[in-house]
Amino acid sequence: MSNRIERYKRAKKERLEGKFNGAPLFYSFPRLGQYVPIIPRGKQIMTLGGSGTGKSQSWIGLCILPVYNLIRNYNYKAKFHIFLLEDPKELFEDRLFSRVLYLKSGKKLSVDPIELNSMRETPLSDEVEGMLEEVDKIVEDILSYCVVHDSIYHATGIYKNLRTESSEMGEHFWETKEFIYKKENGSTHKEPTKVYKEYIPEDPELHNIVIVDNLNNLSEENEHDKKGKFVKRLSIREAITKWTRDYARLQIVKHWNWTVWNIMQTALEADRKQFDLMRGKQVIEKVEPNLSSLGDNKICARD
Repeated sequence: MSNRIERYKRAKKERLEGKFNGAPLFYSFPRLGQYVPIIPRGKQIMTLGGSGTGKSQSWIGLCILPVYNLIRNYNYKAKFHIFLLEDPKELFEDRLFSRVLYLKSGKKLSVDPIELNSMRETPLSDEVEGMLEEVDKIVEDILSYCVVHDSIYHATGIYKNLRTESSEMGEHFWETKEFIYKKENGSTHKEPTKVYKEYIPEDPELHNIVIVDNLNNLSEENEHDKKGKFVKRLSIREAITKWTRDYARLQIVKHWNWTVWNIMQTALEADRKQFDLMRGKQVIEKVEPNLSSLGDNKICARD
């Protein structure tokens, strides 16, 4: 029997024992779960949308809350590593609070962050105020599974931070291999080089999920060679590729078996509403997110 068959049988056995091969969505979203059954481990995911379409609220509703439901009701182990490149931590907490309040009230109280902070002419209602402490306990519990950063903007800075956090939950291993290098005079020589081997977590069942919101706000940064010598200044487009490919795809996802959930905004021209000239109605298909509308970097779709 091949290793493949053993893997398939083991996966079935674990499911029958009540374990999950990723974070299932079919409990929170039965219909969506027919098409996207789980948030898989070791994969990179992207949420794509136009300006003001609720991209930040989407990962709270599609990732944070469903996984938290698994943690509380199915003993699922998970941890979120959240990098806010656009909004402050307080706004993320306000959005989370609003969503939990909405669900806790039986979907009767829909209150946005502006209303929560009494920024409108009419202050926060007594009905909402009466639920604040009850909702806050849930929000505090959710945040206990989150590590939130709102002051890191470089792809390399995000990666280095995650390397530190991953080292606290496991160990990275390296090995030395001999590679043949060519000198300027045409001759070759062998040189021992330290290369990455694997990452072994302390708790293999812990599902680490990295969320970056959003990639369009990654900063330009300097690129250096292995000896620390300056090579060039990376543009935002190149910084996005560095994150999605060099760090997320080739390290965090492939070797660590973590999930990376990226948020990205579509190109500005894709935000324009388009209409059927004959009927005057909006053509929905033309404003739906698609790979061609990736503005700052279309190459990252390959990752």
